[in-house]
Amino acid sequence: MATIAQIMNGTASPNRYFTSDEAKWAGPSHIAPGKRPEKRIGRFVYDGPDDSPIAKLRASYESAIAAVDTLRTKRGETEKSGQFTPLGVTEQLARGAVTDEIPALRRARAAVDKVKADIAERRGSLKLAKPTPEQIEEHKEIRTAMRMMGREQREAFLKEHRTDPTVAAAIVNAIPALSGVDPLIRQHIAHEQLQREHGEALSEIADLEEVALVVDEVTGKARNELREIIGTSREVFESIAKVGEARNGELPMKVEQRLINGQQVEVCRVFDMAAREWRDASADEVGRAA
Repeated sequence: MATIAQIMNGTASPNRYFTSDEAKWAGPSHIAPGKRPEKRIGRFVYDGPDDSPIAKLRASYESAIAAVDTLRTKRGETEKSGQFTPLGVTEQLARGAVTDEIPALRRARAAVDKVKADIAERRGSLKLAKPTPEQIEEHKEIRTAMRMMGREQREAFLKEHRTDPTVAAAIVNAIPALSGVDPLIRQHIAHEQLQREHGEALSEIADLEEVALVVDEVTGKARNELREIIGTSREVFESIAKVGEARNGELPMKVEQRLINGQQVEVCRVFDMAAREWRDASADEVGRAA
């Protein structure tokens, strides 16, 4: 993956979604203060239309950073209050994180997983073109000729004609035994043929995967950062996170009938994990459930 500096100085080809407009860049260079190497993360330096995969990945990236920043601020405020012991600070942070930062981060990670699944589905949908009846006959003749060649002659023929789309199609549209080509070589030729037929689409998919990788890494490091900010062991954090990450971070929700000003209206309610009680859902929570 090319660095920002390499792209900006022209020594590396940019991702098609890269933007040179630094005003549109998001995120810090490190997930935590101190700039330790293990805390380094990629900045989000990409741009795309609203509701595009890039916009969704950006939203996940920003949500992950916001979850970490918010919890870090809460720790500072809680410690500054002087009302809690170190253990009490951890308990307060854990109680709030289970309904706020942990679910928010899980929703961000779920969105990234969805984009990655869509990318994989798109890549899997790319197939080699089916040959016409005339091409099928031509391919048979090529394979027969190759099969009749000696090993050295066939290797020389393949070296000379490997980039010929017709020869490549003849090889990949039949089992290796019919052309005499090694199965691994046939697999490589199939990949090359797919590149010839769908090069632009595959290039775009690769660029999307690169952006998704940046955000996937950030959400992963953000999750570990939440644990460190709370101040718990991995085992304890996982037990806390199990609650906050249930249902991909969406709190249990239900709709109740309520009499307001003499009229029956529907009210959306969510179960608050920290308070262990049902409460009216916020506008944001209702919007996510819609």
